Amino acid sequence: MLKTVSIKTCRIDDSSAVVLGGDVFFPLKENRKKSKRIRYLSEYCKKILDALSEGLFCGLITELEYGIARDVAGEHEFYRFLNERIKPSEKARFFRVMVVNVLDEYRQISAYKELFKIVDTKGLHTPSMTSIITAVELKKPLVSYADDLWKYQKYIHDAYAERNNVKGFPLIFTPQDFYKSVLKSL
Repeated sequence: MLKTVSIKTCRIDDSSAVVLGGDVFFPLKENRKKSKRIRYLSEYCKKILDALSEGLFCGLITELEYGIARDVAGEHEFYRFLNERIKPSEKARFFRVMVVNVLDEYRQISAYKELFKIVDTKGLHTPSMTSIITAVELKKPLVSYADDLWKYQKYIHDAYAERNNVKGFPLIFTPQDFYKSVLKSL
């Protein structure tokens, strides 16, 4: 099942929900020369996509990351994945979360000011920022191997603590860590 929801009205109580970066969909593109590093990353991303289509967790992706997923996987392969493995499944749950239309509202929230400064200086990509907002607002973990997320992890932790009035962050995972620490236990 694939649904589109607004971040403002999104109420996903599913404890297994996870925000996915578009880079997780990389292994859908099969006709690409793959370096050793890419093959290694693809192995875990493929396992995550298999688990998503089997309904082991609920996937959330922002509209900008959705576009990245379409680009890195190839449009044909990405839509084939959605149409053949997600839509007909009774268990698979995949939500496209709309955030871009309210980014200006989040820019005004003090918890995100430092992160938006980094976005403005081109240190953090806007798609990654939409994933961060989704993870923080919905209190869900984020899976991605985008370098810009890891560089600014301190600011992400600070935004979560301020926004949710608690310490700690619903973890940011690499695909490998997510597979080994979360999916393997399911």
